[in-house]
Amino acid sequence: MKESFQIVSGSDTKITEIAKNSLQAIATNIQSLVDKDVTLTPSAPKITNNELLQQELNEKFTHLHGDLEKDYEGRISILFSWPASITLSSLLRMIPEEVVGQSRKTGTWTEEDDEAFGEVGNILFSALDETLRGAAKGKVNIRLGAFDKLDFLSSDPNILPEDTFLLYPFTCQIGDYPQDKGYLLIPLDAAEKLNGAAIGFHSPGGDGDDDEDEEFEDAPIRGHLAVYGTQPQVLKTLRTACRRVGLVFDKRPKAEVPNPAAHREHVIVLEIGKGQEKRFEWCRRLKASDIDIKVIILLLQPTKMGVVLAYKAQADAILGWPAREKEISKKLTSFMEAKMA
Repeated sequence: MKESFQIVSGSDTKITEIAKNSLQAIATNIQSLVDKDVTLTPSAPKITNNELLQQELNEKFTHLHGDLEKDYEGRISILFSWPASITLSSLLRMIPEEVVGQSRKTGTWTEEDDEAFGEVGNILFSALDETLRGAAKGKVNIRLGAFDKLDFLSSDPNILPEDTFLLYPFTCQIGDYPQDKGYLLIPLDAAEKLNGAAIGFHSPGGDGDDDEDEEFEDAPIRGHLAVYGTQPQVLKTLRTACRRVGLVFDKRPKAEVPNPAAHREHVIVLEIGKGQEKRFEWCRRLKASDIDIKVIILLLQPTKMGVVLAYKAQADAILGWPAREKEISKKLTSFMEAKMA
């Protein structure tokens, strides 16, 4: 079973402070609703995506989510375990304590719970919005979009967009009820923007590419790598290659379409997976605009047709995933040496 990627210590200082303050504000607002002491305590963050998250969760949850607006984008999600959700909904409806305890055991949920938990979500995202607006550079806004009921034991829900997220597990303590689980998920692009710096992460257990774990001195900066990708292992490998070769690692926003004018003399990596065939056209436009822009197409699911399309798009290099870091570094080095010749 795969594990989530671990954060490099110290690279997440500001976003972790924001997450902690957000959960404290949410707990305070919820406490005013249910008239019980409420504590939401985050643990160390991890990097995750749909596949990794589904392996970690093995029970029923409610899933509250809302989209960031203005200068930020992406969907923030908050999950509460089923007993915590029942408790919050029941207390908001002023259900007697003994009934709440029984409902937690039986997992009982009614239409009245839908309405009550929607109100919990509105109050929760109001607190989140206030915290983000106070911490973010630029303008930001978020409100509850909807909530879903998910059973990870009986289904395989893809609750996240095709993206990479920063995951904060947290414990939820409501009055004297048993401690429950919760999760806060922030899109990696938005998390790094809020953090004011890139968030480093590495594979757990040293089971990744051995090349990436070796000791070496970072090369002097001599170029710029613009990365259009989201997969955790891809980003980790490219970060290491940038250190070895001497390139600025620049992860571009998920929704951005490459602008040739912004990438003159840069090297660009286009990660292409299922449903992302339009990125072959991105490559074609980049090369047509400026032949000196170097474009690497990284095929997440290498196929003969994918290689043909990449070749027709005039990619300077075509790589299939998984690719060893040293292989990528060698290709990047050849680009840099050719430019300096």
